[in-house]
Order: sequence, then structure tokens, then C-alpha cells
Amino acid sequence: MTHALPSLEAVRRDVGGGDKSTRSRLEDAFKRLTRDRVPYASQYCEENTYKLIEILYAEYAVPDDAVFAVFVSNERKQTPVWMQRLAEEDGRDPVLWDYHVIALMTDTSGNWWVWDHDTVLPYPCSAKRYIMESFRPEMQMREEYRQWFRVASGRKYLASFSSDRSHMKTSGVPPPPWPIIQGSLAATTMQLPLYWNMAKQDDKKANMDGSMGDAYGNVVNIEGMMALVSND
Repeated sequence: MTHALPSLEAVRRDVGGGDKSTRSRLEDAFKRLTRDRVPYASQYCEENTYKLIEILYAEYAVPDDAVFAVFVSNERKQTPVWMQRLAEEDGRDPVLWDYHVIALMTDTSGNWWVWDHDTVLPYPCSAKRYIMESFRPEMQMREEYRQWFRVASGRKYLASFSSDRSHMKTSGVPPPPWPIIQGSLAATTMQLPLYWNMAKQDDKKANMDGSMGDAYGNVVNIEGMMALVSND
């Protein structure tokens, strides 16, 4: 059993049809929002996604319920992701991330798209293609390495996320050039661990504290993600 995604029915109802102005804004985003137009810092995917979502809302007026931040991880904090630019063999070998973060968006036709600056796949990429090629749901792998997903409303992510970057102090990776992020509703300067936490997993179930659901999203397994982007 997986948790229902935040505002999923509202997304399908309110965005699925879409008026002409909404369609025009989304088409504009797809045409103009190339990688070189989005702030980027290597290995700071949570902040890259934050900056991208800011742009989608501020510059393209994308509907509030059309965008999500998606954290990918597992209890082991060793999560295989294929088709990454840091991988050898043009992404054919996986990168084993402790966590990864992408933006997920639905268009006016109900199609789902992934924005991932670190992938060798298109930007944006069809969500079904991205999931199939990046997470390999058909591949047999040990359960502790299987990807889990925390899906958070884009608006709530902007308001509730924060990171003091303390988790990267010994990494040797240069920090982003922009100021440290602390959303207007973030309780502390380091809310990031609440997002990469995939909760206790038991027999393919994802459990989480209900009080966290609104601000920090809900956890689904790989089957739940495929069902979402397939509109099942």
C-alpha cells in the first residue's frame, strides 16, 4: 500500500484540461527553460530543484498544483540511478547516490515530465521514460537498494525546505554561489533530512508520520511512481 500523493486529484482535475493561457505558459517553459538558463551547482540536487521550481512559478506562472519536488533514496542511503552525467559509459552504469532530487511536472494534457539537470536524458524528459531508464523498475535488485520516492508539493517545498549545507562540509565539493536556502516556513536551518528520510519500509509499504505529510510530502515505492505518471 502506498500513500496518496498530495493534491493528486486536484492536479488531474484542475490542470488536466488547462486553458489557453496555461497551455501557452507551459509550452513556453518547455521551449525556453534549457539547462543553461537554470542555476546549477554540482551535487546539490536539492537546491538545483528548488531554484528550478522557483523559476517555473515566478517566470512561467505554472499552476501551483502542477509541480512537485521528488526525493529519491532508501533506508540504506545507497540508491542506484542510471543515465547520470557523472557516470561512465554515457550513463549506462549507475551512480550510487545517497539521495537524488528531481522536479516533476504535469502538463495540460495530463502528461508527466521530469526535470533533472544531472541526467543525459532530455531536459525535460517524459516521466515514464525517465523512470524506466533511470530507476530500472523491471530489473531484479536487492530490496535494500530499491528506490523510494518522497513527493512534495512544489509550493510547500519552497516554503518548508532549508539546508545549511552541513552535510557537505567534508565533501570537498564547492558550495552553490547563491545564499543558503531557508523557506519562510522552515522551522530550522536544516530541514533537508526530513526530505531524504524514506521512513520505515515493511513488505513494500511506506509508512510516515501523518503530521509530516502536508509539508514534507508522502512516500511511494517504484510501483506507486509508475502508477502516478501513467495516470493509473
